[in-house]
Amino acid sequence: KQWYQRRVAITAGVPELIKIINLSPYLDRGLGFSIIGGKSEDVTQDPGIYIAKVLPGGAAESEGVIDKGDRILTINGSYVVNVSRKYAEGLLSNLDEQCVLRVAKPMSILPYD
Repeated sequence: KQWYQRRVAITAGVPELIKIINLSPYLDRGLGFSIIGGKSEDVTQDPGIYIAKVLPGGAAESEGVIDKGDRILTINGSYVVNVSRKYAEGLLSNLDEQCVLRVAKPMSILPYD
């Protein structure tokens, strides 16, 4: 569990904490999260890719660094804002050993430090 970068951004009037997350996929369970959104779906008001669910027993749950509703900005350096969900899923399914995600976490759901 280590955050390598912290930065605050404002998106659609909501402050967000930007974090870089390193995850190693589990051989049998992958990264342990599912995604929603993308430019071809009308799930949100913006075309972002969001964490839909953190799956029990996966890398994301084990590390405790990703939450439902987090917005993914990059996957291994590839920008995923205003792309289709299918494109983002392709990036997530073609991982070597590590996945580096840049995510935006709405500050309204952050716990107090």
